[in-house]
Amino acid sequence: MTLPRMSDTLGRRHKGPAALKEPLLLAYAVLFLLIFLPPAKSSIFVWMTLGLTALALWFGPLDLLTSDKERKWYDPAMLFNLAIFYYALKGVTLAGGVKPEYLLFLPNDMIATGYVTVALFVMGGLIAWNWGYYTVLRRRIPNGLAKRIFPENKSKSASLVGNPLLGVILLSLIGIACLLLFSRSIGGDIFIFLLHPLQLSYLADDTFGAASPLANLWKSGVDMFPVASLIWLAIIGQMKKKPGILWWIHVSISIGINLVMGGRADVLGLIASIALVYHLSVSPLSATFIAGFAGVAAAYAYLINQWRSVVGGMSSASIAVGQSEVINRLSLDGLYAFLSGTDLTDIRLFVLIADAYDRVRPFQYGATLLRVVSQFVPRAVWPGKPLDLSIEIADLFRPGSLSGIPPGFFAEMYLNWHVFGVILGGALLGAGLALLYRNWIVTKSSAGTVFYAILLPRILMLPSGTLANVIDSAIVSFLGAMIAFAVSRLFAQSNRVTREVVAAHG
Repeated sequence: MTLPRMSDTLGRRHKGPAALKEPLLLAYAVLFLLIFLPPAKSSIFVWMTLGLTALALWFGPLDLLTSDKERKWYDPAMLFNLAIFYYALKGVTLAGGVKPEYLLFLPNDMIATGYVTVALFVMGGLIAWNWGYYTVLRRRIPNGLAKRIFPENKSKSASLVGNPLLGVILLSLIGIACLLLFSRSIGGDIFIFLLHPLQLSYLADDTFGAASPLANLWKSGVDMFPVASLIWLAIIGQMKKKPGILWWIHVSISIGINLVMGGRADVLGLIASIALVYHLSVSPLSATFIAGFAGVAAAYAYLINQWRSVVGGMSSASIAVGQSEVINRLSLDGLYAFLSGTDLTDIRLFVLIADAYDRVRPFQYGATLLRVVSQFVPRAVWPGKPLDLSIEIADLFRPGSLSGIPPGFFAEMYLNWHVFGVILGGALLGAGLALLYRNWIVTKSSAGTVFYAILLPRILMLPSGTLANVIDSAIVSFLGAMIAFAVSRLFAQSNRVTREVVAAHG
């Protein structure tokens, strides 16, 4: 398998900034070895991690820095390869003998052998992903097929036609109504989740949560409010204007909702989506701003990690007491522990999954993908609904646990179809994201900008998430945006028909 000869890939003729690509990669390799090789108890982890992270850098950040502005910071190749870089980098901690909870019962030689295997699998999957992505991105779709798949790109619906503010108002009202229903269903104040964030994951449970069978449904409806913020910003950009005070109030409420009712990924993902729509529709953001946002995002994630650690260990916490304790805990050692920790799934978990499936548990053969459908069915309607895949994974090392851990994309493909799933799944995912990117962003559709902004944070989460959860969260937001656009088009058509009738009988 060879990658297409494009300016974004291997095999190009180097000139200008592109000539820096190999020196930068070499500098990374030297620095990596200087830092991690001397203290390593087992060098195999260092070398395998270096190989995988270097591959992710080559196709992602390094290609962005040396591509003569042909690559974009928001394209799927940049996002996915960057996410894989972080996913793989944490594997180097095994070189120092530091094992996460889920590998404590495995002998060191089995961990080393398993790590080499899964690192090679992920390398193959990553190459397949980039091959699928660039193959689709460079090929033309026949005009007739393009119209059938993406008819909006050839019609006025590529822009936000009619009165798109009606869709914004509708989604905002749906979000507010669902927020009220959610608050009523849990029988209390939604701000309680700031002190007890674990309850958000068990809303239907009568032990940890509020025992509300419909709370998750209302929570999904609340997500319509942030989607309305994105559409409104796209409208402002289409009108060649800057956001006013009303939009800033609206988006502040959206961020506040996610801060109270969502996780770190929800808050940061929404801000990233807003930044993308602003960048593409209103005014380009500088590289300095984007780099600064990345730093602030990391700091925020660390603070929330410390906050949850504090309130989780207090029998009766208050926000004021929690804030004081968090400030006392902040340290560089704590930051390193967070960055190398297991809050976000990484390649180390793949070692456990590769050891367990087909030895202790059978391969799933696509069964995990059916959760894309089953998760939309409330457990009150289907009491025997399969548990989330993350619970199944956690049961491998913590039997009976209600606290799950997602497998990550490549590991999930493995537990379905072994290495064939990793390679084929990587290629299909890359091709699919290339198709969406080209038809939503390259065609410069206003509606497409909103859809891609919704997708952007999910691309970053794919390497460390559960596929069904990532897809389902995107589908809910996509449906909300589609409803808003449909209302706008129907209103425009209704007005046009009314004008035609009046003119005919005038």
